[in-house]
Amino acid sequence: MEEKAALVAEVCLELSLHAAVEEQVFYPAVSRAIGDGELMGEAMVEHGEARHLIGLLVGMDPGDPLYDPTVQVLREYVHHHVREEQDRMFPKIRKAKLDLEALGETILNRKGELMTEVEDKGLGKLLSNQTRPGGKRANRTGPWDQP
Repeated sequence: MEEKAALVAEVCLELSLHAAVEEQVFYPAVSRAIGDGELMGEAMVEHGEARHLIGLLVGMDPGDPLYDPTVQVLREYVHHHVREEQDRMFPKIRKAKLDLEALGETILNRKGELMTEVEDKGLGKLLSNQTRPGGKRANRTGPWDQP
């Protein structure tokens, strides 16, 4: 049980960091480049649902009968989200000729900052700064609304 809990905690942390960086850096740049608000909105809703499941897992005991099914549903959400990005978003990004090297560097820098924040304050801080379940955001507008 301890090994399972540690693995799930690591997955939740990595997914949370990934979602935060996408929302704060990647999606705003992509949205400006491709101009597809519906696609970006769908991605944000998917993040909100994944974040909700992560929040459930963080507060759940690995022996809970719903623990494994919750992990499975999270896996399915992530798989769907990745397919959507690969099949719908990335082709538009390639056409827009977005500077992916510069964007990649910005993403890595932001991920490092977030990792430091998590090390200092914990995963809860990272989760509270992002989209909350039900689509409510913590004291900010959508990333595509930012200049």
